Amino acid sequence: MWIKKHIGNCLVPDDLSWKTIEHFPDCDFRDFFEIARSMTEMLQSLDDRQLFTRLLFQRECQHFSPRLCGARARDRAYVNAPFVPFHIFDSVQSLHYADALEFAWRSRRQPCSKRFLKDLHLRLLPDNSEAGKIRRAAAWIGERYSTSNTASIILTPPEYIDNCLTKLGAFSANEFPSHRLAMCAMLHYQFTAIHPFLDANGRTVRILTPLLLRNYGVVDIPWLFVSESLLLRYWDYHASVISVDRYGEIAQWVRFFVQILSDSARRAERVVVLAIKLRDALIAEFSPSIQGPPIERFVNETLLCTTLQVSRAAALLGVSRDRAAAVLEDSSGFLGLRRIVDGPDPVYQWHDIYDVLTV
Repeated sequence: MWIKKHIGNCLVPDDLSWKTIEHFPDCDFRDFFEIARSMTEMLQSLDDRQLFTRLLFQRECQHFSPRLCGARARDRAYVNAPFVPFHIFDSVQSLHYADALEFAWRSRRQPCSKRFLKDLHLRLLPDNSEAGKIRRAAAWIGERYSTSNTASIILTPPEYIDNCLTKLGAFSANEFPSHRLAMCAMLHYQFTAIHPFLDANGRTVRILTPLLLRNYGVVDIPWLFVSESLLLRYWDYHASVISVDRYGEIAQWVRFFVQILSDSARRAERVVVLAIKLRDALIAEFSPSIQGPPIERFVNETLLCTTLQVSRAAALLGVSRDRAAAVLEDSSGFLGLRRIVDGPDPVYQWHDIYDVLTV
């Protein structure tokens, strides 16, 4: 019977979580809190903080989350491949992920409440008839084409899911102020174990993670996203979940989760520092041609978009299209600017900026 292989621990989150959390106070994770504090202070010191938080948001939604979805996530060659341009991904899926993440961050509702989870899932899969509905079929974790007999883990049976979510929501409402990261780690694990939906559980829990961090007062602005770090350690991630089920390695899971948060925080900090340097370099490059606020608007959009049509550049710079085209052509050697589409409205791409900000 497949039912005997499910992750039974998730059925009693109260006992499991409290016992685990008590052994992991925040003071055990000073390195992470130091990075988080440094990153927050840097963003708060910037006049245009929203530019950089938006840049991090776009990287999460467009470049990394799609690589963790569906069959692609189980393809080792795909996961380990060098970074490739955004256009190969399902752009609709990325847009839905971005919409769901923005909806979740704005809502400020209890992240693990059953109603909120269903509403979030509806945002992720707006065209799917199963969106927002609790799973009614068996689910498991395994290699591609695995069955219930060959899977590594059989996840929570459908008849238990509703009760599990009720317990999860009640548990998440408890306050444990000196053990915030352990709380986030256990809630992340338990949602993964419950696996309440037929599809998009991974995307849902990756959206939940920054919400949980905000809910427990770890971050207050949207800059810490985990898809990139999970992509780079995809197989370790699943091995940690399996270890909890098979061997009760809960402590290992908490430490692994906090390591993912630390890696994500370091990457976010590095991206923002590089983006500030690139923005200043771009402004210095274009300033001899055009002065004042227009060049700043132009550079900011360039950082966010990586590609730019001449007509859009003209609107941002407040000049004619011919003048904008001349400015772009004059700078074709700077930071790898290259024309990638010809025609009446040429398109340029910043190859080196693109590479630097996505590795």
